[in-house]
Amino acid sequence: MVNYMKSANVTDYVAYEKKVWLPLAEAMDKDGVRSGWSLNVQVLPSGADLPFQAVTVDVYPSWESIYKDDPKFAERFRSVHPDMELGTTFEQFEKLRTIQSTKLFELQDFITAAK
Repeated sequence: MVNYMKSANVTDYVAYEKKVWLPLAEAMDKDGVRSGWSLNVQVLPSGADLPFQAVTVDVYPSWESIYKDDPKFAERFRSVHPDMELGTTFEQFEKLRTIQSTKLFELQDFITAAK
């Protein structure tokens, strides 16, 4: 799932995404809720009139998991960020970026380096 993000301050948005969502994505991967996540900043083309400046990509382990509710999300959030409040954290996301669109792609094939 690719989320296209518009941000007036990409540096602040990226820093917040790494601070908040990266640890959550790692926890969701560990729990089997997601199987990957990435944060990508558009380099070219550039300019003030771009429809988005960044994308996040959520990788799900199955079709079913895309639409399945995550009943442990709030618990996982508190575990990863015991010093943050869920509502105000996501309010800050809304100030830093707007989700312009979300597109769902089906992965057909990929390669990765051996670990």
